[in-house]
Formats: sequence, C-alpha cells, structure tokens
Amino acid sequence: MVGVFMAFMLLYPKPLIAECQKPGAYPSRPLEIIVPWGTGGGADQFSRAIAHPMEKIIGKPIKVTNMPGAATITGLTHYMTMPADGYSLFFLTNDTLIGMVAGRTSYRYNDLVYLMRGQYSTEMFFAHKNDERFKNFEDVITYAKSHPEKPLTCAMAGAGGIDEVMISLVLNQVNIDFKLIPYTKPGERYASLAGRHVDILMEEPGDVRSFIEGGIFRPLIAFSDKKLEGFEDVMISKELNIDLPLARWRGLAIRKGVPADILRYLECSVKEAFQSKSYQDYQKKVWMHLIEGWMGTDDFSTYAKKEYEIYGKVLKELGYKVATE
Repeated sequence: MVGVFMAFMLLYPKPLIAECQKPGAYPSRPLEIIVPWGTGGGADQFSRAIAHPMEKIIGKPIKVTNMPGAATITGLTHYMTMPADGYSLFFLTNDTLIGMVAGRTSYRYNDLVYLMRGQYSTEMFFAHKNDERFKNFEDVITYAKSHPEKPLTCAMAGAGGIDEVMISLVLNQVNIDFKLIPYTKPGERYASLAGRHVDILMEEPGDVRSFIEGGIFRPLIAFSDKKLEGFEDVMISKELNIDLPLARWRGLAIRKGVPADILRYLECSVKEAFQSKSYQDYQKKVWMHLIEGWMGTDDFSTYAKKEYEIYGKVLKELGYKVATE
C-alpha cells in the first residue's frame, strides 16, 4: 500500500502552495488563451480542458480565442501584440517552433517563455485493416526495399511541418522512402487512408480513436521504448532500434517580460489544473495518458530549445531554408 501511495505522489505531486499565492491583486480581470487553430481540434480541446479547472484555481474566467491560419503564425502574430502582463497565454505546439525555424515569422525561440507542456503524444504508423501486405512496420520496410520503383504513399499534414520532420527521421534510419502526400485538414488525412488512397498514415492514436476502435485502421508501430497500455500487441520502435526523439506535444507559452511573480503563480496554477480530475479524465479520453506529458517552465524551455535545434537541422537536410537567430 505504501508503494502504491508513493507512486501516486510521484505522478501527482502536491501543489507548491507557497508559490501558488496570488501576487498582489493579480489577476484582477479575466485571462485569455490564444489558440492558433480552429475550434474542435486537439489544440482547442486541450486549451479548454486546462482552462476549465484553472479558472477555479485563479478565481477568474479564462476565454479561449481561436485564431487559425498560416500553421499557427496568424495567431502568434496577434498574440505578440498583446501586453506582457500575464493576462494572455498562447497555445503552443511543434508547428510554431517549426514556423520560427523556417522563417515564416520574424519571431524566434527566445521571444516566448515556455510555461508548461501538458501533452506528449505517442506517434504511430497505421495501415488500412484490409491491406494484407502489412501486419507491422517490419513488413513495411521489407516491402519498400523490394519495391523501390513504386514508393509507398504516406499521408501527412502540410509540407515542412512536424509530420515531414518525424517521418523523414524514421525513414532515414531504416533506409526506405515514402511518397509523402500533404493534406491541410486532419479529416482529409484520415479519409485518405480510410478510402485507401494512401498506404500509410502517421498519427497520434487519440486523434483516430474512432477508426481504431471501428477496426478500420491497424497500428503498425508505436514510437515508444515500452509497450503501451491498450496496444500491447503493437510493435514498438525499440524492437527495430529506431530512435524518434520527437513527437507532437501541446502546451502553453507566455510573452517574454511577464513579471517573475506572476509567471511563478501561473506555472503553479496551471500545474494544479493539470493534476485536476477533470483534466486527467480528458487525458484518458484522448489517450494522452500513455506517456507522461507534464513539464514545468524550466524543463519545457530546455526541451523546446533542443527541438528547435533539431528542426533546423532536419529542415536543412530536407532542402528548406532555415532562418538565422
């Protein structure tokens, strides 16, 4: 029983109450989260799921404002015009860092403070259930090497984004090629595999849960070092000595220049919101509990900087222009 209790405490450590004391009169008005994606998707769901318990903690409403466009850069551009006073937060994912690296915006890594990472996804390759060529990713490698004249097709999000970066890192390690087919909308990607217009799809399982549970998509490999709950029969990347140091993640950032006491209060408050029952129930619903997602400001800043550098290297290798610091 003691061991179970200690494991629970390690997973959900007690909030640092001293740091969670409000700094003066802050907040004296509602907060706002700028989400640079449309309503209903993973970014929107995450932001609303974390905002709900956080409202109760800080005692003020939190408005979620969706500003899609230009692979998060439209929302980022608007957010960076807002005061650095702690009343506005920015939903952050890999796409924004890649946009910075690729020079799609004048802003760079050091213009933001990386408040928290709340989700870290498990990437998987999927095939259609009726595709008898592939039972796992080892079959894909064998097939691709024996049919180099006709590369397998793989659905991905827009060119030059996190999908292309991750897929390229994997393919380079196993010495095969895919013909990458970009789609702007998630539903189009899923439909392309469901309709067998492509051979392969890389996606996080939570986003295609209905296709998995409906028996339409077959997982070929999970990019993980250990077997995952609910996917014990799925091959993992460690079995093929594949190292994918990246995955889709979701978190919150804030403008550089926010007062330190407000920053500490926000970090502690959002951590308490992350630990809440309502948020943890949401994590399980979208299969985001499979790999621990939480990182506080210091760890997330270090992690994001490392990824920023990886993106620059990979994009260069793929032939994209990379912005200077």
